[in-house]
Amino acid sequence: RDITQFKNVQNELQRNFRELNRSNLELEEFAYAASHDLQEPLRKITTFSSRLLDKFGDILGEEGAMYITRMEVAAENMRSLIDNLLELSRVTRNNQPFEQMDLNKLIKNTIADLELTIDETGAEIHSATLPVIDAIPSQLRQMFNNLLANALKFRRPDVHPVISITAVKIDRATKEENFLAVEKNY
Repeated sequence: RDITQFKNVQNELQRNFRELNRSNLELEEFAYAASHDLQEPLRKITTFSSRLLDKFGDILGEEGAMYITRMEVAAENMRSLIDNLLELSRVTRNNQPFEQMDLNKLIKNTIADLELTIDETGAEIHSATLPVIDAIPSQLRQMFNNLLANALKFRRPDVHPVISITAVKIDRATKEENFLAVEKNY
């Protein structure tokens, strides 16, 4: 039998695999460098906003203090994003352990983090009872934060968003259809 075509495909897959690994390594290095470099300017923003509020809070008045407080909240969110970027850059190097996570608590915390945006948009967020799952906590927190933040950001300006969060355990047929392990729960 002529296996030339099979060998060519196999060689192409191996070449693509090596290229993907190289690309992933470059991406990890970039994410690490970028997140590291962003920390110092963020520290300065946080420090100077705090000093500004302490020194000139009386002059700025209630509205000015509110703007600085918003700036500090945004800086804290940015710090969290930078930390997550650093963590992401380490994901493939360190096998992070899966932990049991109560998605109900996670959603509650995410909603609390986004409270200002939720109030500003007049959003309603409804969450069904969610399961406890095995996951990498930082990645799941970031995913929910991104999903909710994007749902609040990318909306029609004249419509108050209504966000529903639910979970459904998929059946065997759906697992097979999507090439998932039938013995696992999804």
